[in-house]
Amino acid sequence: MEDEAQKMVALKKAYAEIILNTAKEAAARVMASEHKALRFQLDLRSTKDESLRVLLRLKQMIDSKTSEAEITSSSQQRRIDELEAQLQEAEDIITDLRSELKQVWSELERVNSNQVKPLDRQITREDASFSESPTPEPILLSRLGSGHEIVPTSGLDNIPVSRGIDHKCCNEMKQSEQLSVSDLDKFTPLTLTLRQ
Repeated sequence: MEDEAQKMVALKKAYAEIILNTAKEAAARVMASEHKALRFQLDLRSTKDESLRVLLRLKQMIDSKTSEAEITSSSQQRRIDELEAQLQEAEDIITDLRSELKQVWSELERVNSNQVKPLDRQITREDASFSESPTPEPILLSRLGSGHEIVPTSGLDNIPVSRGIDHKCCNEMKQSEQLSVSDLDKFTPLTLTLRQ
């Protein structure tokens, strides 16, 4: 009986140790799981914080870029407005200059026409006076005695012509016809001067 009682006590101790060891292992596993869960929670919280910081930084960058874009767009719009105003002013100046140039051309044409009309009248009067002026009289050269004399042909109408020309006059006429080239050269400048 005593042996069986000892066996039962030993068996109970063995079961108690097994249960205790199992409980210890379970407690250790639970604690490890809790540590892991806590670590995961910390990681998750840090990840959330980092994500929030990234989002805030991204929002700041977007806001900064948006503000810069708005400022640039506003500056460009002002520049466009200034250029449009300058273009409009230049177009107005061009229109004024064209109008002034047209007026100047009209004034110039009017002045030219006013100057051409008196000139045409003067030329017409000069042509009329030239057509009315008598034609220049031809000049004849004659030799009387030792010298030469220039006689206009208009004076010949008043000179009586006689058929009985003596031999002396005939000889003088022949001599005048037989003038040398040097004598003609002497008469040429004087004749040209009288004709002018």
